[in-house]
Amino acid sequence: MRTLSTVLAVIALAACSPESSGGPTLPPSDVIIVVGASTLGAAAYDPNPITVSLAAHPKVIWANNDGFQHTVTADDGVSFDSGSIVSGEAYSHTFSATGTFKYHCSIHTGMVGTLVVTP
Repeated sequence: MRTLSTVLAVIALAACSPESSGGPTLPPSDVIIVVGASTLGAAAYDPNPITVSLAAHPKVIWANNDGFQHTVTADDGVSFDSGSIVSGEAYSHTFSATGTFKYHCSIHTGMVGTLVVTP
């Protein structure tokens, strides 16, 4: 029976591997740039909108799960700008003030998101 349990353990591990999921292994993130994002508008970022607490969670991480480069660029032009995030990579920004931050992809301007930072 030990052989059967070993085989089952190997199968279970293989089912959990990144290769079996069909996508890249992304860094831990708060927001995912989803597959096909360039044509999805507000659905390009998941979740959208997102609310975070300045006291508990001021650092936000966006991970690119799409096969194309994207950006996370504040609409105000000064709050944050990721530059190009290649597929499988991430960008983080630590917020120091509360507020509502609208953002977009500067490459695919139809991709839009909203982040609310609470006290």
